[in-house]
Amino acid sequence: NLRKCLGLLDSFEMANQATTFAKAISNDLPIVPAVDWLYEEIDASSDGKFRIEGRLNKQPIEVIFAPEVENTLISKSLVKELKLERGIKSRIENDQGVREYFTTIIELLTYKSILISNFVALVDNRAESNRLVLGKNALGRYEIEKKQNKLSLRSVVIREGSETEVGINRSSIVDSLD
Repeated sequence: NLRKCLGLLDSFEMANQATTFAKAISNDLPIVPAVDWLYEEIDASSDGKFRIEGRLNKQPIEVIFAPEVENTLISKSLVKELKLERGIKSRIENDQGVREYFTTIIELLTYKSILISNFVALVDNRAESNRLVLGKNALGRYEIEKKQNKLSLRSVVIREGSETEVGINRSSIVDSLD
């Protein structure tokens, strides 16, 4: 599989010689993925919810992880406190019928190694103040597993690096495969 991957990389380089990405590859400093493996466990609180104190736009807030909920919800008071922009009005249908919500964009939510960025939250007038409930739309890139009183989140973050940063090069990989 690795040999096939390197062959595809070579084919890409040949087919796209004019692009910056391909030029980096042809200059023997190809861009290669640097991989970060993320794993966090969150214990359930006494009410059975998975609560943490996260940071939203650098401000501490209460976050509830709710992977069974379709959309992320944020309280109106938290939107005002953090001066988040109100977006479009959306009609959402669920088990209780159709409700209208305004939306807002969450730029960055952090908790330990978890970074969730640029996702939509529905502004919920009925939500408890200073609370964000993370739903499937924000948790989609995480593999989530619920076991008894623990919620585990796993993910892989692939970022660009160069062979120099990673300390390997394509020719040495091919040589080791032979």
